[in-house]
Amino acid sequence: VLGVQSHHELGADAVRYTTMSGTSMATPHVAGVVALMLQANPSLTPDQVREAIRSTARAMPAYQTHQVGAGYIDALAAVNAVR
Repeated sequence: VLGVQSHHELGADAVRYTTMSGTSMATPHVAGVVALMLQANPSLTPDQVREAIRSTARAMPAYQTHQVGAGYIDALAAVNAVR
């Protein structure tokens, strides 16, 4: 449903630099946001969680909804929306 792009900048002594994107990266990030939302409001239903994530997501310019879903997840906005 949502996409997350993760850039890991490692220190000067690091072996490599990695960029990953797609649902394999989005899933753990979204699960973490859902955990924060449920911590803020344990009585949320799955439908309420989905709506809060969708309604607070930021659009991804240059992409259509059918390509990327609701857009970039906004963790702070999603948690604040369910408090």
